[in-house]
Amino acid sequence: FALMLTEKEVRLFEGEWDQLEEMKDNNFPLEYTEEYSYNPPSRSAVNSGHSHVKSVEKDRSTMETIRVKDFFEHADELLNNYLVADTPLVLLGTEKELARYENITAHKKHIVNTIKGSYDYSSLSQLAEKCWPLMHDYLQNKQVQLIKEFEEKIGEHLGISGIQQVWQAAKAGVAFKLLVEKDYKSPGFTDTDTNQLYLRPPEKHHRILADAVDDVIELVLEKNGQVHFVDNDMLKDYQRIALITRY
Repeated sequence: FALMLTEKEVRLFEGEWDQLEEMKDNNFPLEYTEEYSYNPPSRSAVNSGHSHVKSVEKDRSTMETIRVKDFFEHADELLNNYLVADTPLVLLGTEKELARYENITAHKKHIVNTIKGSYDYSSLSQLAEKCWPLMHDYLQNKQVQLIKEFEEKIGEHLGISGIQQVWQAAKAGVAFKLLVEKDYKSPGFTDTDTNQLYLRPPEKHHRILADAVDDVIELVLEKNGQVHFVDNDMLKDYQRIALITRY
């Protein structure tokens, strides 16, 4: 997701690769509609003059800071409906707005980068051009980290690879983190007795799977596991698909 911050409006965008779409639902865009008003004291000492004006300005500034803080806190609370697990978030806004938001947010672990500036009038394609390079770098780094984590788990007997082994683990409900190359596909066959996966048709009665990889992904998600896609050839040493098991 990408979150655009201004003192009058907070907009949320959902990203898929290098494309962005603005969220338009019951939560976002979130507009601040209550007009700020400040009523200074009706009386002031005759000779207070300049000091009284400075006091009013100070109070106005304090109220404005509180108003923006409350507004950003409300927007941050609404993000609970979108930011699940490790969902990454990019922030857009002026340096002042970013600082205010980062000071109050409960979603710091989701923020992968910030873009400083005013982008109120930018098109979706212009915003995507700003956000995608940051997301691409984040995803590349995350892929490398995941593969490193998998390789470390092999030594702990918690890392397996190959579609058939991964299938069995997913069926057993021990799948924790599935890593799969984004374009990897593999037809498969399962016998009706043991539900074992074959890559060639067995002689016994069997069921045909158009893509066993899709079935594995569904199995992992159904049992509350994680699915992570990596670039092609990043898992070439592990038959294109790898799994970190729970135990």
